[in-house]
Amino acid sequence: MMRVFFVIMSFPLMLFAVTTKNQIQWLNALYWSGGVETKVVLSHERKFPFLQGENILTRENFLSWRVFGEISPVSLNTGGEMAFSPLAIFVFGIGGKVGTGWNFLSFTGLALNPLTNTQPTQTPTPFGGSVVEMWGKGAFQFDTGAVIPGEWSHVLLYTEHSLNYRMLTSADKDTPWLYEADNGQNYNGWRYLTTSVLAYQMPLVLKNVGVLVSTTTRISHREDSPLASHGWGSDYTEWVFGPLAYFEGKHHTFTLLLQWYTERQFSVKEGHFTTWKYEKTEIKPYRLALSYAYRF
Repeated sequence: MMRVFFVIMSFPLMLFAVTTKNQIQWLNALYWSGGVETKVVLSHERKFPFLQGENILTRENFLSWRVFGEISPVSLNTGGEMAFSPLAIFVFGIGGKVGTGWNFLSFTGLALNPLTNTQPTQTPTPFGGSVVEMWGKGAFQFDTGAVIPGEWSHVLLYTEHSLNYRMLTSADKDTPWLYEADNGQNYNGWRYLTTSVLAYQMPLVLKNVGVLVSTTTRISHREDSPLASHGWGSDYTEWVFGPLAYFEGKHHTFTLLLQWYTERQFSVKEGHFTTWKYEKTEIKPYRLALSYAYRF
């Protein structure tokens, strides 16, 4: 249905100017636990004015599509997404990607973690299947500068909510798996993700300062081992939060985040994670995340 809709709308979109953006982004993270993460993302985006009006709610309406590729030392992904803004305060989107992983040094990119695995490490399966991910999302955004004129009047609010489906093709519905050196507690199924930002925008190279908060919650397998029964926490919601600084030049951007997160503490933590016993939740330092992007 979405493909038919896009074809129907393509002709009138040609009446407007099209904006094209190419970008190379380098993502890095230094974890408090001692781990490191790095990834390069190459993307191409085209943005079309769409059903625009004269008032502040419709004059920036758009339809856009984006394709991208990602590579890290242990994984390769490719995908695309489409976004639509019917009003200045709303953005809706759908997308998907597919990838696979391998081993590099002591890092595992793809592995099964069956219930029979009683070791602290998973069973590596380099290129042993594809990780398929699809999502639909909606966002609310507001800029006080739209109603209060001035270069220093911009307070930005953005909150995004996403339904995300992810699966490993070589895993059945009851077998956990690991991807891109994560904790190996993934199941095929649905998740609910949120990202919210409150920031102040300035007419400087340091363009934004603010706070970012994100959450991840299982929908599928949620009742497998809930916190209330001292299980491993299948119904657990992880929170990640902290300050951000965003720098912007003509072609270059740089983002810095210092983050904390909520971590489950266990009274029993031996063998497979499905046998662990939840005790409490603590807030701990998480990571220093750095992003550099070049746009052309």
